[in-house]
Amino acid sequence: MTYTGRTKVRRRLALVFGLIASSGLLAQVGAQSQASTQSRAGTLSDGGRLLVTQVTTSPEWSSGEGWIIVDPRNPQLVTAVWTSFPYKAPGAAITTPPGPSPVECGVGYSTDGGRTWDVSALPYQRVGLPVNPGGCADPTLADAPDGTLYSVFDGGSVIPGVGTSYPTLASLDTVSASRDQGRTWSQPKTVWSVEYRADNTVESRDPDAEFDRPWLVIDPVTRTLYASFSDDALVQRVVLASHDDGVTWGPAYPLDPDFQSIWGDTISAAFGVVAAAYTVDPNSLEYKASHPPEVTCNQACAVFETSTSDGKTWSRTVMPVDNPPVGSTPTTLGLEVAADPSTKGRFAVVVPQSSDLQVWVTSDTGATWKLALTANVPGGDTLLHTWVGFGSTSALGVVWRIEHADKSYDVYADVSPDGGTTFGPQVELTPSTAPPDVASGAPGDDCACNLYLDGKYLYTSWGDSRTGQRQLWFARYDWAGQSAPSSAVAGSSIGRVRR
Repeated sequence: MTYTGRTKVRRRLALVFGLIASSGLLAQVGAQSQASTQSRAGTLSDGGRLLVTQVTTSPEWSSGEGWIIVDPRNPQLVTAVWTSFPYKAPGAAITTPPGPSPVECGVGYSTDGGRTWDVSALPYQRVGLPVNPGGCADPTLADAPDGTLYSVFDGGSVIPGVGTSYPTLASLDTVSASRDQGRTWSQPKTVWSVEYRADNTVESRDPDAEFDRPWLVIDPVTRTLYASFSDDALVQRVVLASHDDGVTWGPAYPLDPDFQSIWGDTISAAFGVVAAAYTVDPNSLEYKASHPPEVTCNQACAVFETSTSDGKTWSRTVMPVDNPPVGSTPTTLGLEVAADPSTKGRFAVVVPQSSDLQVWVTSDTGATWKLALTANVPGGDTLLHTWVGFGSTSALGVVWRIEHADKSYDVYADVSPDGGTTFGPQVELTPSTAPPDVASGAPGDDCACNLYLDGKYLYTSWGDSRTGQRQLWFARYDWAGQSAPSSAVAGSSIGRVRR
C-alpha cells in the first residue's frame, strides 16, 4: 500500500482549491460539524487493563491519523488531534463556522483518562471560501515539560500577517500552542509557506516545491522544537528547528542530503540530538544519481542518523538490519525512530518487513545495536502503520496494524518496561477485528501517527469503520499491570558500520 494520504493530500487540496478559485463554485453540503461538543462512554475489557473509546461520531466527517498527548502532571487530562475529510464527493465541503471547509483538523480533550471526550475543531484553520480557502490537515502534537502543547499542521489561517498573503493554500504549515490541554489555541505562526521557497532552496539546496505530512517533536531537555515535512514533488523530507517556542524557525535541511533514500521518515529528539532513519536501496535511481554515495551499500540497508546542528550536518551509520523495506514509491512501511528522554544515547528504530516487525535498540547513539523485539506477521496478512515511542521512565512501546486478506484489521501493542531489554505480551487493542475501511482510497488514515507512554499506560488511536463510517478510536492500555515480562528475542549487541 502506498502513502496515498501523504503523497496525494497536498496535491488533492491544491486541485480542490484551484477548482474552487477558478470556478467560483462550492458544493456546500450538510450543516453538522465535529465542532459540536460530544461525549462517548468507554468500554473496559481485558480484565480492566484496556480502555477503548470512540472519540468522533460525526456522520459527515471521515476521521483518522490521530495524535494523543497526556498531561504528565494529571494523567486524567488527555488531548487528541486528527484529520477529517468529508464523506461527500471530492471538492465538497462541510459548512462549519466561519465558513465551508473541505478538510479540517479535529481536536478533543478528556478529563477522565479518555473515557469521555469533548470534541471540536482546531481554530484558525479556515476563512471564507472560495476567495481565500483555508483548511487544515495532518495535525501533530508535542508537549513541553511545563504542559504547553504545540501543534504543527498543514494549512492554518490564511490571513495576511498570520499565515501568508498568498491567495490560495498552495503550501502552508503553521504552529499553534495551547496552555490548557487543547481547549484554546494561540494564533498560528508560519513554519513554512510557499513564500519562503526561494530562501529554503538556497539554504537546503533542495527546491522545496510543496510540503505535506508534518511530524513534530520537542527535545525535553533543550525544549527545541523540530518539525519535519515531506516534499511531495521530490519525495524528500526535511527538518526545521525552533529555539523560541515556535516563534521563529531555522532553514529546512534534508534528512538525506545526498538524496539516496526513497523516503526519510520520522524524527525524534533528546539531549540536544535529533535523530532520523531511512532506507537506502543501491538499485534505486536515487542511489545511482548520488555521486559519490555518502552511504555505500551492496544491498538495501537501513541508515540511522543524528544531528546536533538542527539538521545542517548529520552523523550517519548503517544498521545491522537485513532486508529493510524498499520500493520505487513511499510506502506505509517506513522506518520509525524514537529517542529516550531519560537516557542519553538510547534510541529505538522500528524496521517493518513483509513477514515481521523488528524493533532495534541502541544505548550508545548507534555504536552498537540489539534486536529487541520481533513480532511475526501471520501468512497472508500485511503489516501496516507501525509506530514506536519511549516514555519518561524509559518504557518503550510499539504499535502496529495487521491487515487481513479481506482488508479487515487488528491493532496491536507491546511495551518494554526497561527500554527494550524485555517485553511484555503482545496486546490486541481493537475490541474485535475492525472491518474493511469504508473510506478506502480516501486520505485521512495513512499512519499510526503516534503513541504516548507514561509510567502506567500506553495511549494510541486509529481510524475505525466499525460504526459504518471511519471514526477515530482511542485505546489506553495498563502496561504496568501486565504479566511478567518475557524476552521476546535474544538480541546480542552488534557493531555498527560507520560511513
